[in-house]
Amino acid sequence: MAGKNKEVKRVYKVTNIEKNPYLFFMDPKEQLKIMNQINTSGLKILGIYHSHTDGSVYPSTRDIELAFYPKVSYLIVSLKDNLQIKSFKIKEGRFKEERIRII
Repeated sequence: MAGKNKEVKRVYKVTNIEKNPYLFFMDPKEQLKIMNQINTSGLKILGIYHSHTDGSVYPSTRDIELAFYPKVSYLIVSLKDNLQIKSFKIKEGRFKEERIRII
């Protein structure tokens, strides 16, 4: 997700290269291409989103391990039962929930 002043202006879809539907890992070539597009567009990367099919809307151990960008938000969408969305800052192995405002 890219934007300005904490407002998302553009959402990018990236291929999951994991073969297991319960795991994710972004295609590195697509990720690099998108980051270059964001940089040249004058926007900033604000967050990374993905879904959890098991129902948990909180970061998994793997999510925390793969949180390489401490300044961005990590948005998780739970697809089980009632749709839930939460956003987190993840830094140094810890996560803190953020407020989401949809306008």
